[in-house]
Amino acid sequence: MDRMRLEIDGLTESYKLGSLMMKVGQYDVAEEIYNKLNDETNDEREKANIQHQLGYIKYKQGKSKEALDWYQRVLGVYVKILGKEHKNVAAVYNNIGLAYDSLNERSKALDYYQKARQIYEKTSANDPVLATCYNNIASIYAAEGDHQPALNYYQKSSEISQKLQATDHPDYATLENNIGLIYLTSGDFKEAFKYFHNAVKIGTKSLPVDHADLTTYQDNLKMATEKLDKYK
Repeated sequence: MDRMRLEIDGLTESYKLGSLMMKVGQYDVAEEIYNKLNDETNDEREKANIQHQLGYIKYKQGKSKEALDWYQRVLGVYVKILGKEHKNVAAVYNNIGLAYDSLNERSKALDYYQKARQIYEKTSANDPVLATCYNNIASIYAAEGDHQPALNYYQKSSEISQKLQATDHPDYATLENNIGLIYLTSGDFKEAFKYFHNAVKIGTKSLPVDHADLTTYQDNLKMATEKLDKYK
């Protein structure tokens, strides 16, 4: 599952450095940078942007309850300044969902993912952020064993990727694999085989030969093949 990033203009060099540290996994360093920036600014929106980063850092550090504290502060500011249907509000909803998901509070996670979806469907149709949101929703339903809604949302995500011609990306391989898993657990081994085969095909082109995800797709394809042979 993926977090959403904010739309922010006029980033400072320190903010960019903090973002770079996050990208390379140096979360403690990034936290120091953003805490300093948070102390230095009095601008409400700028402070909210910084605190959103601090929330994500806490999430990545495995401190999701602290992440939620930051996100809830940010949410109030964004709703007040940007309006309740702005993309950045949707991003915070999604990331709150991720935090609850990591705490195994799936019902709350789903509520926030759905809030994000409602905004993105109005502001970001046929955009990767909406596809990601659909994926996050589908993952909750899949984890709960609700196969049909999971499949519906995965298919919605797939449709956006196809429109964007992003079907050769590793993320699309993951999506195909996830759809395959739904069919596999539902006992539709023929459909599962088709999606696992697509995942392997895309993964072979877009991932290193020893990548863990590609190995997973290959194992799943083998499993579906064995199921098909067994129940012929």
